[in-house]
Amino acid sequence: MYNVLSQLYNYQAELNIWQCDTPKIFNYSDGDEIEDRLYTILKQVEDKSILSDELQTFQKDWATTYHLSASRANLLRPIEKTLLKDATVLELGCGCGGITRYLAETCAHVCSVEGSQRRASITALRCQDLTNITIISDSIYDLSPKIGSFDIVTLIGVLEYARLFGGEYAETRLLKKACSFLKPGGALIIAIENKLGLKYIAGIPEEHLGTSWTGVMDGYTSDGIVTFNRKELEDLLIQTGFSQLQQFIPLPDYKLPTTVLHPEGIVAEEKEFQRAPLIAASSRSFEEKPLFNIQQVWKGICNTNMLANMADSLCFIAWKTYESDKTIHSWPKNILASHYGTFIQKQYAKETQFIRSDDGIQVLRRHLIPGLQKPNAIFSQLLEEEPYIKGELLIEKVRQLMVKYNWTIEQIAAVLQPWFSWLCSQCIPGTTDLPAELQDIAPFNVVLDKDGAINPIDIEWTSIQSIPLLTMLVRTLSSTFIRIGQVAPPATNVPLKIIPLLHQTICILYKPISMDSIHAAWEDTENKVTCYLGVDCPWETMIHAELSVIPNMPLSMIQSLKTDLCSLSEENKNLREELTSCYNSRSWKLTKPLRFFSNKLHNYRAVIKNFFTFNMLLFIIITY
Repeated sequence: MYNVLSQLYNYQAELNIWQCDTPKIFNYSDGDEIEDRLYTILKQVEDKSILSDELQTFQKDWATTYHLSASRANLLRPIEKTLLKDATVLELGCGCGGITRYLAETCAHVCSVEGSQRRASITALRCQDLTNITIISDSIYDLSPKIGSFDIVTLIGVLEYARLFGGEYAETRLLKKACSFLKPGGALIIAIENKLGLKYIAGIPEEHLGTSWTGVMDGYTSDGIVTFNRKELEDLLIQTGFSQLQQFIPLPDYKLPTTVLHPEGIVAEEKEFQRAPLIAASSRSFEEKPLFNIQQVWKGICNTNMLANMADSLCFIAWKTYESDKTIHSWPKNILASHYGTFIQKQYAKETQFIRSDDGIQVLRRHLIPGLQKPNAIFSQLLEEEPYIKGELLIEKVRQLMVKYNWTIEQIAAVLQPWFSWLCSQCIPGTTDLPAELQDIAPFNVVLDKDGAINPIDIEWTSIQSIPLLTMLVRTLSSTFIRIGQVAPPATNVPLKIIPLLHQTICILYKPISMDSIHAAWEDTENKVTCYLGVDCPWETMIHAELSVIPNMPLSMIQSLKTDLCSLSEENKNLREELTSCYNSRSWKLTKPLRFFSNKLHNYRAVIKNFFTFNMLLFIIITY
């Protein structure tokens, strides 16, 4: 490939990228501050790998999390062994290298293309220690076929921008361009936002545009950013020549997925494989609050077989049928879903797969990097196989209650009572401490069968110490309330802040305790979890955490208020810019002495006016 590249591009050794003689204008960026910060971070860390613990410490906001998180790669991990291993990959639109790094760690060779020179150089820095990657800074539309053919071509988060750089109907040209680089039998991997995804129907602003319901109402322009629904994307792929499609559903979306539903998992009957709790557990929060509890709605969507059309993201693997290769590409029917835990230290990073077998569905777990686990640590992972248990998660019962108007803490305690009683029954005799192996028995890890019996699931953590019952309650109930999502307005005097809600719930379930005791239990948990697992949630942050209430006003009023707020914000911004410009102007600085004397003269005029007024009044009084 080197000889071909040297004919088409110049190699920028200091950046480790290939570039055109005259760099092309590329009007897309996360902003100077963000991209400079990413470059600085990657310059200073030693471990740039996809599961780097160093990079995890720099994930402080959306930008750094999105570009540096190991979760980016979870979109592709399910196909690692079947498609990616030993493959040659062309990555179209690599951005700042969040997925590029994983591809280079996994595949035989990766050629990544990015229109922005700066973003391409950030990608090169992310992959600095790898030798099986080539990075080209060029427009995808101008990419020469001379660079060769590949087993895999990816378009991840790229198709939405096609019209922005290629005009009307550019998405078709982009797909044809991607297809042209595939070897016979090769596959295109494409992932985009779904314009009819549930989060967008709930009023969450489109992440590309910042406006609500634009895609739902099909309000896109012919030369701007655009997303598609499932049928539209399928039709585009078929029109381009891809005749075999397999849909995967990344959850909560393709950007930072924690779970991926495989083709068989998407179409499985809900009575066999309960996808709704899995989807709800993978949800993420938004700065803009939705109009309803999204987690709660997934159950109805799954029960009515609407999941494939209403998932928040669309991901397809697409094959083109050639005369010389009429292979029928299908996906293993026994794998239903893959779940990944990559938000903690890499020694604990794991994969969980839901596998259909003759004995029912089995849950299989493994470490992503075997052999890193430290012996004698306070916390240990037990990644064991277990049968899939059908039933209702306890957290689902709590959520069902809290989306009803005028819910009370007493009602929450009543729902949690069977779980609490079970915990008490497991305490070490003569104490209120739970055995170390019960660290994970939280309401989101408890399935209630048809008889209401407690069935613990996903119990992967243990420790060298027993755990006080109060500490267990504080840890698990706080996590439960955080995962509930939006709630209906509660009864009068029910707190919405999580710590007071937690406090009052424990007082009813367990016994009256002080807030100081809650604080002490939290600190005990937080110190251990932060130290050993790398998950940080200090008390100072937690005391401000609050449940979000489902808005109780007409949509028209909400939209009107949003419009007014945007208008006023824009007007305020413009006025501030004008004022700043005025203050910084040369004329303003030159006329400063005049304004000074003018103010003085104004004061003197007031004194003279007051003097004459006083004397006139005095004259009138004397005269009369």
